[in-house]
Amino acid sequence: MPFILDYTLLAASAHPPVLGFSSLHVRTLDLADVGSAHLSWLQAGWGGSPPGSPRVVGLDTEFVGSELALVQLCCGDRALLVQVPRLRQKQQLQGGSGGSGDGGGGDGARPASGAALQHRCPRVLRALLQDHLPKAAAEVWQDALLLFSAFGCKLRNGLDLTAACPLVYDEYDEDDADDGDEGCRKLPLFEIFRGFFPDSELTKDKSINHKDWFPRFGRRQLLSKKQIKYAALDAFVSYAAGVGALRRPGDLPPAVDLCKPEHWQVVAAAQVAAVAQHLAAASAQDRQQHDFHEAKFVRSSRAGTVRLQTRGSRFRSRLRRGVFAEATLVDGRRIKGMCVSSKGKTAQLGDLRWADSGAPVDMWEVAEVERIEMDEHGAETVEEVATKALLADVLTGEVSLAGFPLAAALFSGGADGRPATSRGGTAPARPPLPPTAAVVGGGVAAGLAALLRSAFSAAVRGVSAFLAAVRGVPMAAQLFALQLFGRINSSQRAALHGLLLGDEPVQLVQGPPGTGKTTVISQAVWLWLLHNGHLSSRQRSTAISQRAVNGHLATVVSRAVWLWLQNAAPPRLPGASEEAREALACVAGSNVAARNIELSLLKLGLGAQHFRLVVSNESYFEWHAQQYGGQLKDVLITSDQLEDLPTGAQYVREYVASCASAKAPWKQAADEALGKRGQYFASLQVVVTTVSMLASPKFSATMLHGKVLTRLMVDEASQIYAGDLLLPLVQYGQHLRSLSLFGDDMQLPPYGSEWDGAQLQPSAYPVGPPLPPPAAGHVRRNMLTLSYRLPPALCAFISDTMYGGLLRSGRKAAGRPAVRWVDVQGREEKLEGTSWSNEAECEAACGLARRGFQGSSWTVLTGYDKQRWLLSKGVVQRGSGGERVYNIDTFQGREDEVVIVSLVRRGDSLGFMVDDRRVNVMLTRCGG
Repeated sequence: MPFILDYTLLAASAHPPVLGFSSLHVRTLDLADVGSAHLSWLQAGWGGSPPGSPRVVGLDTEFVGSELALVQLCCGDRALLVQVPRLRQKQQLQGGSGGSGDGGGGDGARPASGAALQHRCPRVLRALLQDHLPKAAAEVWQDALLLFSAFGCKLRNGLDLTAACPLVYDEYDEDDADDGDEGCRKLPLFEIFRGFFPDSELTKDKSINHKDWFPRFGRRQLLSKKQIKYAALDAFVSYAAGVGALRRPGDLPPAVDLCKPEHWQVVAAAQVAAVAQHLAAASAQDRQQHDFHEAKFVRSSRAGTVRLQTRGSRFRSRLRRGVFAEATLVDGRRIKGMCVSSKGKTAQLGDLRWADSGAPVDMWEVAEVERIEMDEHGAETVEEVATKALLADVLTGEVSLAGFPLAAALFSGGADGRPATSRGGTAPARPPLPPTAAVVGGGVAAGLAALLRSAFSAAVRGVSAFLAAVRGVPMAAQLFALQLFGRINSSQRAALHGLLLGDEPVQLVQGPPGTGKTTVISQAVWLWLLHNGHLSSRQRSTAISQRAVNGHLATVVSRAVWLWLQNAAPPRLPGASEEAREALACVAGSNVAARNIELSLLKLGLGAQHFRLVVSNESYFEWHAQQYGGQLKDVLITSDQLEDLPTGAQYVREYVASCASAKAPWKQAADEALGKRGQYFASLQVVVTTVSMLASPKFSATMLHGKVLTRLMVDEASQIYAGDLLLPLVQYGQHLRSLSLFGDDMQLPPYGSEWDGAQLQPSAYPVGPPLPPPAAGHVRRNMLTLSYRLPPALCAFISDTMYGGLLRSGRKAAGRPAVRWVDVQGREEKLEGTSWSNEAECEAACGLARRGFQGSSWTVLTGYDKQRWLLSKGVVQRGSGGERVYNIDTFQGREDEVVIVSLVRRGDSLGFMVDDRRVNVMLTRCGG
């Protein structure tokens, strides 16, 4: 039986009624108990509405992590709260498998087969969600997607209250303002409500614990009165604001209707939304410690307010604007606040309040700060905001992903847009790697022979077929010449051939540790520039091997052939545009990986006239400026410099205005303005940056002005969730023809997605509906098989364990062992909060670094934040920089001559090391 509670929403003596209602009647029941009688009772609440009031359903949802826990519906003065059982509990009862141990798993649940597990939505509830009545909620598109993930039900006629109300622009002091921060924000639900009912004093209860919506495992637990009040009030406020929006004159935003886009577009959007919810919940549960050199309380320019000013010591743990943080004083008292200003290493926390009482903090009350912890879910990045806007447009029918070929190729899964299924009804597993010969491309002689056979067979079929076959001969010959000179190996040549001459729009290049992914990227860029006519003769010759000829006839002949090939007028690459100037972008998930690409391009003789590296000013200023000296600085552009470069439209307006006194013709002035605007990057054809920077509107308006982006290369793609590529694939998708993903799904995936190994496939996270594999015939996969980093013995172990025996070592065996184990006796590890530490291992690791490796470059790694903090402190005390200490996860993609690893745990308690991919990263960081 449902639990019934009549809750007095408003006391007539203290508050005016809202839409004539002074009380709200609430019923709660389980999902399985929902019937037509309950929906009839709910809709009877419209009977007390004022005459002429539109019929609206107030909608809200509550989640624990990424799982739906409660659906709140409101019609008039009646609210129905539907409790949803936990999917993980349901999965365990059905015999499914749960998440992994310390280092894996997540909040969601998915059977081992990979099929999505969904609740059965009662017929009457599904009918209500899909009928013509408006369903009002703040960012209703997000509720719609999460309901789709849980029920498979497509909500129709959703009224987005956030889109119906304008943005609010906050006012900051001058010392608060950040470069490029306009201070705009979306209105939360209760502020939207107060816009229609300014006399109401209804407020949101911010003390509610969002982790307690689910009953304990195996037990039926009613919601508390506090939870019922909170949930019912959210639904009622959504209802009242929906009525206000429909009554207000003017146009409403387009309705959210999940039946408008194709099914695969809804699946892709739901997966992106579920992952965002999953990561927000993970960051809310696991606070990150802010590492700082100094923390002091100061008075702000606003009279009577106190701020906490810090100077950070580590970029990855910096305070970012909008992040909530909690400072613990030496006497144990805690202060909460939000980062209101951040520039370089200096940040300020404002709106400081005592955690226990909520009272404002005064200067005379404070003491020394012991530690600061951050809640990362408090801030949204530029690309997150843009992605949300894109998803909303897709679900209202304003944008169709089908109009962007590469997005469709990556996410649609088939010609009809629905996931391809096997006989068992689940998404098929990733096909096994092709045989070794197919992967590495064979030797030079075999490749030339295959090229001749292909041309001969094409000639037999006709002249047009022969011309199509030989179109790529000059490029293929140059690839063979590069291999002859030792600049690339056979597997790299096969990958380059697929990247530049392949028919598949999506290229997956798997690069195990030390196999030269960056080399392939830089050579691809050089060849692309060469074949698009952007290199001078001197720049072409830089790719010639500098090795001595040594009198070998074969080398002399091959050098002569290479000189002829690289000085001949090369044909344009297949599909190249004859009209618009094309551009190529190399992006990565981090500034470190982007810098590695930059260094590789500089080694090939490319310079500022060919490419630029764009990094965030947040990362550059005071943090990493010293890493961009010499040649690197010549090609560097920071994000704040993009702000100083006006867009083409701005130039036209300003220049026409300046020519007004001279009465210059408007068209002539506009042409001169655009020409002046283009002189900044007139010859620039290649940009290196991060995925997040690529999503910036300023980036496309300045760096790509007058050009179209046709090729996108993504490094360290296995650490980038495929959904994060959705935005750039749409932003540049009308001209984008080629997407190349470089990564290794046998190394660590993106944060929070440690579930399966198919990171080069889109379905990385254990939440939401599973994405189908890319459409057949649209994707080509190559594996680089020669490691220049790993010594033979270690390479053989890694190859057999992780890569099916395909990986080979390109190094000679050394006289010393590749791995040395140090047994630390004494004290065991201890758990502190959610992290582990081991002081004995810390002392041993720091002592080993100080005594044994003074003549070599070295790095210390560990899997735990608390141990990293201890190691950094110990290393600094011994006279070395704390930047030598990293988490294993953050050091992926990097290497050092000597690597010391503190495992922390002992015995059978492997902790994070239960994941083979983390062990793979740990054992393959040493390049000495």
